[in-house]
Amino acid sequence: MTITVEDHATPALQAMMARLRARKPLMQAMGKAVEVELHKHFTKRDGEGNKRGWPSRHFWNRVVRKNTSYTGATEDEATVSIASREFAFKVHGGTITASKGKYLAIPLTARAYAVGSPRLWPGGKSALTLIKTAKACVLIEAYHSKLGKRSRGKIFGGEAQYLLKHSVTQKADPRALPSDTKLQGAAMITCRDYLYRIFPKT
Repeated sequence: MTITVEDHATPALQAMMARLRARKPLMQAMGKAVEVELHKHFTKRDGEGNKRGWPSRHFWNRVVRKNTSYTGATEDEATVSIASREFAFKVHGGTITASKGKYLAIPLTARAYAVGSPRLWPGGKSALTLIKTAKACVLIEAYHSKLGKRSRGKIFGGEAQYLLKHSVTQKADPRALPSDTKLQGAAMITCRDYLYRIFPKT
């Protein structure tokens, strides 16, 4: 997704802008100021940790902040891009669907969340047992009546690690982005400072 920075300045600043021979450097500075504001916001979100208290995957820094950057400017606007499909779901919400015939694996424990995909489970996906009921499909770390690393004797217990679903619907996160006020404020402060350096006695 992209964020466009335009010159919605006060009349006094707009009058000063009109005197500029080249506006692109100003738009570049405003775009970079918005980039910095976004980085600060995502770093703060990352510091909040996982809402369930599970080990953090550092989504906001690793996926969002890392892929947020100023990408260009014209004489009238600047663009900041956030190159993350996962983040677009955070902003807008939506339904995530598994590939045909497959499932999405939703972690049910802190351990599963830290591991990520069932394919990365210690011992591989085969170390988990699929249990199907009328209401759900889960992968459990099963305990068997026969001991041994590869044993598949009678299951006498286990812990559900993943819930398998064909799709999940994610709600939009109202705090995914900073408020418009913060972004516009960062851009306008930069605009004001830039113009005052050029026209210090205006």
